[in-house]
Amino acid sequence: MMMSRTKAESQSLPGCSDRCGNITIPYPFVIEEDCYLSREYKVNCTTLRLPITGFKLLDISLDGLMHGLLPMTYACYNSTHKLSRSNSVIWTDKFLVSSTMNLLTTVGCDTRANIVSMDGEDSITIVATKRKCNSLYDCSFVFKWAVGNGDCEYSQKDKTSYICKENSVCIDARDFGYNCHYAPGYRGNPYLPNGCQVVIEWTVGHNDCKHSQQDKRRYVCKENSVCIDSQINGGYNCRCAPGYQGNPYLPNGCQVTIARAPSVRAVEKSFRMMEVKVT
Repeated sequence: MMMSRTKAESQSLPGCSDRCGNITIPYPFVIEEDCYLSREYKVNCTTLRLPITGFKLLDISLDGLMHGLLPMTYACYNSTHKLSRSNSVIWTDKFLVSSTMNLLTTVGCDTRANIVSMDGEDSITIVATKRKCNSLYDCSFVFKWAVGNGDCEYSQKDKTSYICKENSVCIDARDFGYNCHYAPGYRGNPYLPNGCQVVIEWTVGHNDCKHSQQDKRRYVCKENSVCIDSQINGGYNCRCAPGYQGNPYLPNGCQVTIARAPSVRAVEKSFRMMEVKVT
């Protein structure tokens, strides 16, 4: 049986914090004054805002996207028929509101919503609909971010300012700049030195689940777990069944996480089907 050790790698430069509460702040975004690539990427950990922006951060991904909350615009009548109104100005600095991953939504009767660019040349108008938010992410905006002021070809000529590190590839951003991505076979933060580590997959045993389960002495998946056939070699992996979490290789390692978990037999077949689809 081959096993590997992993640890949570910092997502920022040495000596720099990468957390604001429960939100991970990956480099090139930073918290401290002495750590940022440039000031526009510095996050205020108290307000969860970036300089010259009007949105509150929910998360940042290394795929060039951010989720954020924007101030609500409204026009409502109270019980005395007095109108209360607020029109919001959205400052996003160099970060763009994604045109493919957001919906402009209005709630009410006989209402209309408009979003207009500051120069007045572009606008979107919708009529009333009814919708409620089940979570913050349902009603958050997606923003695109990138680094640099030119595309990959242009930026790679300046070795001092080009920030994609080893084992990474450069991807042109759609509107401006570029993003770094880990190369195939690697994972991690491509903006940090040695930030992209090779991915090593491991399994247990030498046979698939069906044959391994026949040898009760050597079969290592414990109670409340399911066996998943490896798609790479003849071994298998154990995972806690839905409704459980923990280490499926240890006795009593998978503990219930909800009041009433589904039975292992009931979910094992669908769990395997889901695994095959993901692969």
